[in-house]
Amino acid sequence: SIGNLNSLVKLNLGDCQSLEALLKSIDNFNSLVDLDLFRCRSLKALPESIGNLNSFVQLR
Repeated sequence: SIGNLNSLVKLNLGDCQSLEALLKSIDNFNSLVDLDLFRCRSLKALPESIGNLNSFVQLR
């Protein structure tokens, strides 16, 4: 399951125009530094749990 990728550093979902939501379990990605959501036009909101990412640096 994608929710178990706790060593993931970079997640590129750019140009996923049909993406409407991110997993609420994104806070399990403890090592995530870079999240690319560029041109994800259908994305309605980010989960509140994204604020729990300690290593998070960049959002596009």
